[in-house]
Amino acid sequence: MQRLWYILIILVILITMPSVSFAQDDDGDYAAVVRSFFDKSESDTFRLGKMRSIADTCASVERLKEYSKVFLELSERDRQMRNMAHAYLFVGYATARSGDLNKGLEYCFTGLRYADSLDITDAKVLLQLNISTFLDGINDFEGSFDYLQKAEKTAEEAHDYSTLVDIYYNLAISYIQEELFETSIECFEKDIDAALRAGKANTTDQELCIQSLLVRNAFKLHDTLSIINLIDSVNGLMWRLKDVDEAGGVVNFCNTMLMCNLDAIDFNPVKKEEYLGYCRQYLDNMKIAIDTGDIKPVEETMYKPCKAMYLTARGDLRQARKMLAAGTETSGSPDYAQALFYYYKTVGDYKNADHFFWKLYRTSYKVHSLETAIHYEKSAVRDAYEKRMDELKSDAERRDHEFAESNEFSRIWRNGVLIVLGIVISIIIVVFINLKERSTINQKLRQSNDELLMANEELNVQREEILSQTDEIQQQSHVIAAQRDDLSTTNAHLLTSINIARDIQRAIVMSPEKLSETVGESFVYWKPLNIVSGDFYWAARIGEKAYTVVADCTGHGVPGALLSMYGISMLNDIVWRNPHATAAQILETLKSTFNKSFVIEDKNFLDGIDMAFIIIDRQNMRVNYSGAKRPLLAIDGGTIREFKPDKISIGNNIMRKNDTFTDHTFPVRKGEMLYAFSDGIADQFGSDDCMTKFGVKQLHTILAEASFLDLPTQRSIVESVVENWCTGAYLAGLADAEVPQLDDQLLVGIRI
Repeated sequence: MQRLWYILIILVILITMPSVSFAQDDDGDYAAVVRSFFDKSESDTFRLGKMRSIADTCASVERLKEYSKVFLELSERDRQMRNMAHAYLFVGYATARSGDLNKGLEYCFTGLRYADSLDITDAKVLLQLNISTFLDGINDFEGSFDYLQKAEKTAEEAHDYSTLVDIYYNLAISYIQEELFETSIECFEKDIDAALRAGKANTTDQELCIQSLLVRNAFKLHDTLSIINLIDSVNGLMWRLKDVDEAGGVVNFCNTMLMCNLDAIDFNPVKKEEYLGYCRQYLDNMKIAIDTGDIKPVEETMYKPCKAMYLTARGDLRQARKMLAAGTETSGSPDYAQALFYYYKTVGDYKNADHFFWKLYRTSYKVHSLETAIHYEKSAVRDAYEKRMDELKSDAERRDHEFAESNEFSRIWRNGVLIVLGIVISIIIVVFINLKERSTINQKLRQSNDELLMANEELNVQREEILSQTDEIQQQSHVIAAQRDDLSTTNAHLLTSINIARDIQRAIVMSPEKLSETVGESFVYWKPLNIVSGDFYWAARIGEKAYTVVADCTGHGVPGALLSMYGISMLNDIVWRNPHATAAQILETLKSTFNKSFVIEDKNFLDGIDMAFIIIDRQNMRVNYSGAKRPLLAIDGGTIREFKPDKISIGNNIMRKNDTFTDHTFPVRKGEMLYAFSDGIADQFGSDDCMTKFGVKQLHTILAEASFLDLPTQRSIVESVVENWCTGAYLAGLADAEVPQLDDQLLVGIRI
């Protein structure tokens, strides 16, 4: 399910948790309370124990913040480093709870520096947990997950099993949001082990979570037989809900299993009534848990949309629509978007279903089932709707064309009238000015006649000088014309040579059709900056293995093309002579051969080649990859796995001459996509301001969304998006010119 309702349940429990008031809160003299136990003993252990008692029993977050600030001030005064780390922990927690998450993070990071320097384990793990929680609150999910993993490592080293129970549970929830169900199950199993070691005997919550994740993983894999068997088995465990300690755990399990039972109807329609009966029981258990656990906000964000989906599946569409209409006015829960998508799909309103499907897709942190999207796109009703929309679009375009022609005639007639009027007015003004000037000129001519006669002799002398200079200028003009003709001829010869070089390069680099014959179903997006390119791709098949290379040479144009020819020659020689070598071993051989080839007068050749080297073994469904500054993406069902390259080029790496390349070997599945690319697309400037880079993150997103489409369509999408990035601002009137291409661009996609 969506990330938001997990966070909401935790926040509700924290907010509604009962507190016991500290006996000295009422007087408000926080400094006196803290100084009293500082004066009583100089022991940092004694002082910390007293402060912990206040933190555990303080009824007000604001009071806890004031106590913590005084405790921090006095600890800094006495330089008690261990207490300072805990003091920043208390202040950061209270500050964040009072609403200032960024300031709370600042305090916690300061405390973590003290805890790290003195290796104060108990404070360190709590600070890391707080930082993870606060980063999640400001939507830095990657940073939150990173500090959660750090807290896990710290607690494991300290054998702090009580803290590990919470850490493993939160890690499991994070993996669920990414639909990594098998990894989440491993975390829940660790959570059970930690709970038992910490003395907690009741692990029913975690055990039920594992069973529900087995069902969700079967849905993800579209394993129909396992879905039918598992759904019946887990439905039979509903009686164990009475043993779950936390009301939130009951709500989570019931919510997940209700969704699974609704989805199971499509896989086994014969048992629809049985599945709906279980949905009714899960709804009843959710309502009891919400009421007894006093977590009323969850009723609005989770229970009501779940009930609306149940009513939709049962056929009570009027009641379901009424409940959804009331809920969307007060709730931004993604569960409502899920319920509205389910409702509109059921009633055949595919326009609204499409709207809520993509709203859910763009705002949720899980990868939605492509099976739903594909089924929706193939719907006959959807086809009829799109056909009608195309007809309406054609009518609108025809009317726009007729209106544009009418406007064009009016514009031409209006402009003609304005031009004629302007010409008439100009003639009148010119005639008037000429008459006035003629009178003035006649007077001046009479006055200047004598001056002209006197100047005539001087002009004759100057005329002779000008004639002499004219002869010299004509001679220089002939020389310049001859040089221009030579330059034009040279340029034509150069352009002819470059075009021939382009034909040679394209003859050496295999065609996209030949690439598909060699490595399997694939597509190529290749756009050189100049006539010839420094980016190239290469492929070969040896036995059952297909070898693919995507490379980016230093520079572009003729220098890059020359280097690409040498790279292809090296690959043809080295790969065929080493058919059993791994990708990293071949890159090492390429680097060594390159450095031996380019040494000129004891000065090392500084250019090189960045390269992604891929070996596909379809017989064993495994891929071996190694990268020289160029990564590899593997996308399956919208989920991205990025394999990082080594920061070494094929060339003379002065600062990394002792570094070696790394092999990455991983399994793949049928239908999975592999992508390798140069840096030309990611580094391209464009967008509305013409100054924003396209970026690797945006490229990853586009490839993930298009990965399930056919390969010609994927290539068209990449080409269209890159072109719009460069020309969109110009076409929209936001820029004076299109953004020029800055580098060669190359992207290769291969379907397993």
